[in-house]
Amino acid sequence: MNRLVNGQINWYLFNIYGLEIDDQENWRDFIFDNVTIVNSKQFIDYLDEINYDENAVFRDILKGIPSNHTFLIVQTFGKLTKVNENGNNKQAEKRALEVAGFIYFVFLFLSDFRKGISLDSQLYNSSGSEIHIFTSYKLTSMIQKHTSNEYHITLPTENFKYSGDNLEKIFNKKQFFNLYEIVKSRNNNTILESVSTFYLTSNIPSPTSQLLGAITSIEILLKDDWGASHFLERHSTLSCHSNIEVTGSENFKRIFTE
Repeated sequence: MNRLVNGQINWYLFNIYGLEIDDQENWRDFIFDNVTIVNSKQFIDYLDEINYDENAVFRDILKGIPSNHTFLIVQTFGKLTKVNENGNNKQAEKRALEVAGFIYFVFLFLSDFRKGISLDSQLYNSSGSEIHIFTSYKLTSMIQKHTSNEYHITLPTENFKYSGDNLEKIFNKKQFFNLYEIVKSRNNNTILESVSTFYLTSNIPSPTSQLLGAITSIEILLKDDWGASHFLERHSTLSCHSNIEVTGSENFKRIFTE
């Protein structure tokens, strides 16, 4: 299990809404390689367990958050300095978008009401977000990210409620397994970028913007120097199907090759 006590470890805490996580003993077994999800109660209990009392102000802020609030934690390594802090922050935000985008896609796919989950910076009427950073070398800080209402994601009326183990079971279903493996291993930057773009644009109130976002997601899959056969492979991953009918494939290839 990952512990915030040794080496040079950084945990970026992103607020996530629309999803409640039950208590679980193994929440520090990161389910996305370097990303995990935990409720605020268990996270605060863990800070108490390791006597993390370097900054009482941040502890008080966290203790004012409801116990069922959910954090998405991105773990990075290496001591943060003035030289590398900005780059590390951007990489953590990028990773949070990839994972949030995948979870959003899963619940959007499963929901009859086309609702998903969201980081707080993409909520409807949000003006930004606060990202807390806790480190093994007891540097505690906060990033304020302002978004000026670019994105408007609508949440379910009632939160989705799962344990981490049950989430993993869903992610490993055949509909999502291929995409989950890519998000977990981070071995295909093009698909990760497409997932993030889909997440950011699919729930904007403007139908025109939604359509442009969907087209952009497809264009990202086609941006490399190869043709339709590779698109079909990537489309198969994103659409959660391992097989595409030959007739449909030939028609699609003809669209992009003629």
